[in-house]
Parts: sequence; structure tokens; C-alpha cells
Amino acid sequence: MSGLPDPTLAWMRAVLGRGTRVLAIDPLPGASHTNHRVSAETASGARLDLLLRRFTDFERLTSDPWYSPVDELAAIRALAEVDLPVPRLVAEHARADACDVPTLLLTWLDGETPEAPADLEAFARGLAEPLPAIHAAETPPGMRVYEPHFASDGIAVADL
Repeated sequence: MSGLPDPTLAWMRAVLGRGTRVLAIDPLPGASHTNHRVSAETASGARLDLLLRRFTDFERLTSDPWYSPVDELAAIRALAEVDLPVPRLVAEHARADACDVPTLLLTWLDGETPEAPADLEAFARGLAEPLPAIHAAETPPGMRVYEPHFASDGIAVADL
């Protein structure tokens, strides 16, 4: 049905709860994570649209400090208090002892890839509008401070 490993399916079904029916598990285009859209229905008939995010790039898990399920989980939790359309955490298994890899289950947000904008400045301003709310979110204790990716390569911001 899904191509997902049995331990991940079992975990997902357990966290969704008794009586919840998984209606569809659809793979999403390739990325650094393996993502699936999950449609389910609770015992009471409520519809669930979810994103199953699996950290399947084993090389990145061991070599890229920013490919971190624990850090992504901390960011998702920090943004839970922000009044913006951001994914909400349904369940997590960041340590991967029940699933085959670190896994997050999030609410699904509808959207689409935008076409090339006619007004690039207005498009950029629209992207920037939520930034004050995001930056105002309280950073959880122990969450890593953002560092531009290129800084890890020894490039200084001033050099740009």
C-alpha cells in the first residue's frame, strides 16, 4: 500500500489511535527527507490530512549538523505558539528506536509551488511578511542558534 517499512507503519497506526483508518499513503517528490502525505479517518469520522517526514539520508544524519530531527522538532515546537499557517506536531519519533529512521508526523498544509511572479518585489515582500512573527517566537532551551550554511565552510559573511 505505501512502501513504508512495517515498523514505521506500526508506529504511525499506534499514534493515530485505535479505530483510525489509514485511507491513503502517497509518496511526495524526492527531497532530503522521504515524505508521504497520509489521509486517515478517526473512529468518530474526523478526517486527518498529515505529513509523514522520515529522515532517510543516512550520510547526512551522520555528517550534516543541520540535517537534525531533534533540531527540526525543536523548531516545530517553537513555531506552535506563532499565529501563522505552520505545520503542527502530531507525533514524533526522533530517536528512531521504534521506527526504522527518525520520523515526524505533522499536520498537512495545502499549497503549491508558485509560478514565476510578475512582480518580484511584491512576491519577496509577501514571503518576508511572516518573518517578524517567526523571529519573535521563543527559542526553546538548548536549541542550536542558526548559522548560515556557508559559514560551516569557512566563508565569512563579510566576504560575500
